[in-house]
Amino acid sequence: MSGEEKHKSSKHRREKEAAQAEEETETATAEATTEQDDVTATTSEHKHKHRHRHEKSAEEETAAAAETTAAAAEPEPEPAPTKTETETEPAAEEAPAPKRKHKHRHHDDEGAEMTSTSTTASSSTKATSTMLPLGDTVTTTLKLAYQQPVCTGLLVDLVGSLGSPSSSSTTTTSAAATSTTTSTSTTASASASVLATSPDGLLSASPGVLKCSSPGLVVGPKPAEEQLAKLLAGVKVKFVRPEKRNKAAVKPMKLAQCGTAQFTLILGKTTHIPLNIVGEIMKGQKSAVFEHANALHAIPPDSANLSFTIIYNNSKVLSTADIIMPDAESYDLWTNALIYLVSQEKIGNPELSFYSRVWGAVNSGALSPKQLFSVLHKLNFDAPLSSVKTKFKEFDTDHNGHMDFNEFLNLMHALRARPEIPAILQAHSNGKTDLLPNELQHFLLTEQKESLSVEDCTELIKLWGPPGATSMNIESFEAFLTSPQNDVFNPLLSQSHQDMSKPLSQYWIASSHNTYILGDQLRGRASVEAYIKCLKKGCKCIEIDVWDGEDGNPIVTHGHTLMKPIKFENVIKVVNEYAFFVSQYPVTLSLEIHTSTEQQVKMAEILRGVLGDKIGLRPASLGEALPSPGDLLNKILIKGRVLPPDEALAKIAENKKKAEEEERKAKSGSSKGDKKAPKGDKKAKKSHALAPELSNVTFFKSGSIPDLEAAITTCSPYDMCSFSELKVAKLTTSMPDTVLRFTHQHLLRTYPKGTRVNSSNYDPIPCWNLGANFVALNYQTSSEPMWLNTAKFRENSTAGYLLKPLYMRETMGFTPQTPLKTTRFTNLVVRVLSARQLPKYSGSAKGEVIDPFVVLSICGVPQDSAEKKTKTIMNNGFSPSWEETFEFPLTAPELDILLIKVEDWDQVGRPNKVAHYAVPVHCIRPGYRCVPLFDNTDTPTPLSNLFCHFSFS
Repeated sequence: MSGEEKHKSSKHRREKEAAQAEEETETATAEATTEQDDVTATTSEHKHKHRHRHEKSAEEETAAAAETTAAAAEPEPEPAPTKTETETEPAAEEAPAPKRKHKHRHHDDEGAEMTSTSTTASSSTKATSTMLPLGDTVTTTLKLAYQQPVCTGLLVDLVGSLGSPSSSSTTTTSAAATSTTTSTSTTASASASVLATSPDGLLSASPGVLKCSSPGLVVGPKPAEEQLAKLLAGVKVKFVRPEKRNKAAVKPMKLAQCGTAQFTLILGKTTHIPLNIVGEIMKGQKSAVFEHANALHAIPPDSANLSFTIIYNNSKVLSTADIIMPDAESYDLWTNALIYLVSQEKIGNPELSFYSRVWGAVNSGALSPKQLFSVLHKLNFDAPLSSVKTKFKEFDTDHNGHMDFNEFLNLMHALRARPEIPAILQAHSNGKTDLLPNELQHFLLTEQKESLSVEDCTELIKLWGPPGATSMNIESFEAFLTSPQNDVFNPLLSQSHQDMSKPLSQYWIASSHNTYILGDQLRGRASVEAYIKCLKKGCKCIEIDVWDGEDGNPIVTHGHTLMKPIKFENVIKVVNEYAFFVSQYPVTLSLEIHTSTEQQVKMAEILRGVLGDKIGLRPASLGEALPSPGDLLNKILIKGRVLPPDEALAKIAENKKKAEEEERKAKSGSSKGDKKAPKGDKKAKKSHALAPELSNVTFFKSGSIPDLEAAITTCSPYDMCSFSELKVAKLTTSMPDTVLRFTHQHLLRTYPKGTRVNSSNYDPIPCWNLGANFVALNYQTSSEPMWLNTAKFRENSTAGYLLKPLYMRETMGFTPQTPLKTTRFTNLVVRVLSARQLPKYSGSAKGEVIDPFVVLSICGVPQDSAEKKTKTIMNNGFSPSWEETFEFPLTAPELDILLIKVEDWDQVGRPNKVAHYAVPVHCIRPGYRCVPLFDNTDTPTPLSNLFCHFSFS
């Protein structure tokens, strides 16, 4: 038998073993009685013994927990799942069909030993049954000091091109904003002090982005024991099923607490919603399901005060559970408890949470060797069963033939150890196995380009090391380097740091297209939840297509399709609640008006009634420059058609006269003959004359501009121009300088071409390079354009506003084809070292382990755009190592974004997308950095990351 045949045979045996082990695990799980109390005690002991050291935002934690249950842990399926749990949206882009891959593999024989990735870590964990500590959250002051860059980095070199923030920006904050700022945590003040001392004044103190808590959902106290007992016992509720909106079924609802102290909401017999995938608890009846149920009179008309909606990510699809409680007491108990418990899910330890879910999927108090083999295979770790048994014996410290939760954590910690990190430590410690404070200081300065005092380094050692530590050993050094505190994204730039006092035309603004749609443009569904998700991501321009409702109330839908509508009023209520969830900078409503004049009046009444003084009013003098984001805090700006002032007044008088005449005729009975209007009159009605009441609340005038050159001097700054992506493509080559000059004082919006019925997206980079302010994308579709959008607007505290470089705000000779050289650095150098715990791609075969490679792309001006790939690591998705270096020439790094993709090689088809991360080039921190990874839905993958070294030469 040839060597290749032996390799294939060995691979086939391991895959067969993995499949058999999974089947045996599932069978054992079904028959076993769960030892939940033992596991709970084990987890509690672990939490008591070890400090939680990973720090993530609330939004990242929610998404990371969703990935836990949906992909990596791969729990066994629920029996007879409901449609809520299984329905999926139509694919926006063509996806590879699930298939088993045929690959050439190279492996050791069946009896080969499974070696640890770090002998040091292995030996240190072998002697104890407690997992090595992962590190506490770094305190605010020390964290900010650690993040302060030295004066030799790319960031400081770009001062001239980016433009220093003006000190006058601090005066634009309103009294309301000032009071909010005062009430924020000490992080904000500490941040301002550090920013003020940054080199060359680049990051001088600014008014800041004022983040709000979830509107109307104040997190209350922890539920008392008697309250928790009621939640676990359950209650009967009315559950409005999405597929049966004409009937509200009475079902039992309760909380279930699994052995790892996580909660799951159980509705009826088949709907299980882990709280770690819940994104929002929305009070009232604002969801599309409730709206349609009300229209069909399927629920009591007075039940709104007893209703709430749970919004969650079900298999990467935004889903809802719509509940009506039996009484006010139960409503208060359940909504307050769920809000508290969901908030706790978002701030826990990500490592412990992830492995708790993996452990919970096995549903056992302890693991057998075959169960461990199955779990490791699901985590992309490929090794023969004999090697797994060897490791099992090594970490079964009490030698009872079963692996408990702590022993499992110790094993995973040892397997995740990176062999390159001990070499890095020893290179900076004269060959020793620990770093003294002065050695750590030297490492941070020379490798990481960050300046700390010896005293600060001593404090870092205390925070990351065991109690009483005076030096940083290998375990704490690795935990430090692979933690979120060592993220590649510069934390100074992820905070609020830009001048927000410039005219609106000088900013890029996060924008959405057809915001109400979940799914494709023809068969998708309209949903208020889509607006919530979009606004919570920091989007600052949303689109609303408004049509006539049959009951006289305007509706939101995609016209001439089968899409079920939602009420315009409910959309505006959601906007009122969530518009300033991320920041207090203005939100633009792009109205596409298809309604009759009468329902336009109704729209104006709704806007004024719900939004009140939040509506930004168009100034009397339209020749002045646009206001700044700082001038418009907490304002909602409406874009649409506008009547000239004199015509608006005349229309109001005319409408008033018509109303009085119709009232007079109705009283005299003379209007009966008007019931049958001629066809010509009906056609005239469809012209939809603009109602002056709606015109009066409109801030930006929409319309076409045939002559862009003339518009620079003739159009008001309040007239917004919109181009499709096809028009932008032509302008990029024909008249880029004209477009750039237009955007100095005017606003430009771009949108997808009409043929993108699958809600796919276009490349936003050329539009941003032309100075387009609003680059509207389909936020519901996760793909490379949206990944770039997320990366770009992560800067400046995800406020949704980014100040353009100075050469794009003034006439300095810049075009995308002839960019100005803005930095003395000529290359970005990326050294890809290793990855840990990569997820499997969607549709991977049972028992399959991926073959990963990394793709690095610079997306920016044409001169900088490039793509490079690493080699493929066969059959290792758990701990692949590359050690490859790539260089990328730089011309305009402030316009470039580095997109990092991990893909799975496939011999018979195109590569499978596994994970990704994107970061603006000027936001990259030099040195050894941890690169967090996101799956294809842009959801963080827990514990999955790349380890790379970045430098600018």
